[in-house]
Amino acid sequence: MKKYDVKKKFIDFKDRYYVYNTEKDLLFYTRIANPFSKYGYDLWKTEDESLEATMFRKQDRKNIVFTIEKEGKEIARIQTNKGWAKHYFSIEPHGIHTTHNDSKLSYTLWQDDQELGRIDTKLLRLSATFTIELHPHAEPFLYLFIYFIIVMDKVNPSLRGLLFKRIPF
Repeated sequence: MKKYDVKKKFIDFKDRYYVYNTEKDLLFYTRIANPFSKYGYDLWKTEDESLEATMFRKQDRKNIVFTIEKEGKEIARIQTNKGWAKHYFSIEPHGIHTTHNDSKLSYTLWQDDQELGRIDTKLLRLSATFTIELHPHAEPFLYLFIYFIIVMDKVNPSLRGLLFKRIPF
């Protein structure tokens, strides 16, 4: 399994996430896609400063849908329910679904009853710090895991998120 760390600094007014490998090399970072909207994120690869994908938030009556686009084409959607009730997540059209333990600190991502990887976080955290454990066959889905973490942090924010942000539901 490959391991990655996704971190968000405690005081970061630009709302950026940073992705590191086990050697602490910066692989990816996110930026807000539109400075006037905090619901769109660009994923940048640090190796060649290229844009990997963009995610935008859309909302309907019952669900919130985050659309991921690559080169102007929609490639995936992360969907979750609104409100304070139990949250579920699905990633379509790849057929990826999530399961979590009761405390929502660890999510496992599955595709066709095959485990792709796991995302863990800590219970009491000032900043957003997540760990991705990814199976080798799931390496092409790394950017989906990164965007899933951003969605998770928006739905179940860290202590900093609870104190300084409003919940968009």
